Amino acid sequence: MPSQEQLEQADSVSRHVEQSRQQERLEEEEEITTSDLANILNSFGRTQREMVDTIKQLVSTIQATKPSEQPNNEEQREKVSHEESSAIKGSSAAKEPD
Repeated sequence: MPSQEQLEQADSVSRHVEQSRQQERLEEEEEITTSDLANILNSFGRTQREMVDTIKQLVSTIQATKPSEQPNNEEQREKVSHEESSAIKGSSAAKEPD
């Protein structure tokens, strides 16, 4: 069974072929009818909406698979503890004469 992505790609390819055929017909006729123009604009709009939907899906997939960037409580405590001990060492080293 083909995946959703494969189905969408096949649909996109078939629309592209249809647009190419329409373009060839228009070039042969050298006359654009209102119906042809409406069909072309409709195809462009549909393609644009699909691109936006695909980008939204990609962004949500990336966000869903991204590991949490927030440290857990244990990591946060270790970081604070390390920073405090570094600050204490730094201040005591500053008080010692050379």
